[in-house]
Amino acid sequence: MPIPVEMGHSQESDTVERSSAPQHVLYFAYGSNMNSTRIRVNNPSAIFVDVAMLRNHALEFGHYSKRWQGAVASVGWKPGQTVYGVVWRLLAGDLGRLDLQEGVAKGTYRRFWVQVCVTPALLT
Repeated sequence: MPIPVEMGHSQESDTVERSSAPQHVLYFAYGSNMNSTRIRVNNPSAIFVDVAMLRNHALEFGHYSKRWQGAVASVGWKPGQTVYGVVWRLLAGDLGRLDLQEGVAKGTYRRFWVQVCVTPALLT
């Protein structure tokens, strides 16, 4: 079933502002933020929700990170492709720390809303 989640890893410019201020948000993560230890470094409220897939997107490696000493993963629109990841439930107050961790202020990433499919839809 598709569910709307916040995604903090993209350079796409389509950002949708939500008018209500929820206490929790769902966050689609891929790459290193799928790791529970990594996501909880700056986001201790993270609770695993489910495995998920983002349809019509593909992983991209377009920026070099001095800190990682390698490319950083992003996603971009790519019809017919799929990015697999996980959904975390975060306190809305943790989003600022997540943005800092991911370099939103530097323009490395941009947060935007997406719909992902969670299990059992992954099995079909």
